[in-house]
Amino acid sequence: MEKDNFNDQVSLLIEKTGCNQEQAESILRSTNRDLEQAISIITSLSSKNTFIIKGRFACKTEKLYGLFLIQADNIGQEIKKLDLIVSRNALLCQWDIGCNWDELEKYIHSASLRKSELSNKKMAKLHHDLIDLFNNVNSEEKKNIFKSLASSEISELKGILSIQIGRLLDDPNIDLVLDVNQLTVLERDYLEKKATKEKIPSEEETLNKTEVASLAPEISLQIALILSPVSGILVTELKPGDCLTVRIIDTTTIGQYLAGLMGARDKDKIISTVANIEDLTPVGFDKIKVQVRFGPGIIGTTVVSKNVKIKSSLGGFPDKKKNLLSKLTPTAIKEKIITPLPLRPVDLAILIMIVLLIVAIMVKL
Repeated sequence: MEKDNFNDQVSLLIEKTGCNQEQAESILRSTNRDLEQAISIITSLSSKNTFIIKGRFACKTEKLYGLFLIQADNIGQEIKKLDLIVSRNALLCQWDIGCNWDELEKYIHSASLRKSELSNKKMAKLHHDLIDLFNNVNSEEKKNIFKSLASSEISELKGILSIQIGRLLDDPNIDLVLDVNQLTVLERDYLEKKATKEKIPSEEETLNKTEVASLAPEISLQIALILSPVSGILVTELKPGDCLTVRIIDTTTIGQYLAGLMGARDKDKIISTVANIEDLTPVGFDKIKVQVRFGPGIIGTTVVSKNVKIKSSLGGFPDKKKNLLSKLTPTAIKEKIITPLPLRPVDLAILIMIVLLIVAIMVKL
């Protein structure tokens, strides 16, 4: 009887989400047969929240031509990646931007290896200002850009980009052509990792199981750092490997679900947790993107000003000789200096099931 009920749930999940039987069975087991939670997680993973913006432009007065490829995250409302090339070669404007985005990306990378007619300083400024256009939190233009993308009305986006590129290249007489596609986070990460793998020569004609697993995408959660304007440490003084106290503020279903498993959320209450810094990336001239690692396949990201000070944990940040993790003594935990990660065996099993589900989805793509 119980088996029949499980099979009914599998059939219903397939009907509602379009997933296959293997995926349905895996996610139902990982959520302890919670059908509603299973639907929410698959829907979250399948939402097309990544915008791929392909564009070409011609500055008629300055005789400058360009191609660009922008990967924008609608959930985080920021640019994930920008590829750009500007040249006096008019052949750039003959490129069909209706092509697959990975083909355009490869072409831009290849073209960028050649000597550019623009100075490195001018190219760097153009690159920076376009990223800042999408990532500036207080910008009204940013809000209009993502609103335009979400509604599939790219005319406003085209107008904003035309004005900005024309201003940066000192030529308001500009023709701009755009093409916008939407991908799920799984499709984007899988294609990126597959493209990276294809760049490495290999004698193997097929991927073995280990290689397939390495193509599994990472789930990126929105986080917030704990600020301390008086006694904190400048974010510019942080380095990869440092351990931070953070809050997971991700509002997606999968984000809140994982936060709960990691002890960083109790119903609607957000609980501080710890994670090691994996990467620090400059964003423009005055911001830094902080990426932390929670575990295999799960990272957290946030963008903050270079001038902010981060709250010190356990009386200070690790120096070159000591790692903060070595200070996580039972006494420190008992005194609530830091919140531990209460992962029970059943929680760990669920996390493993989610990773296996993602790998299964990748194999089917």
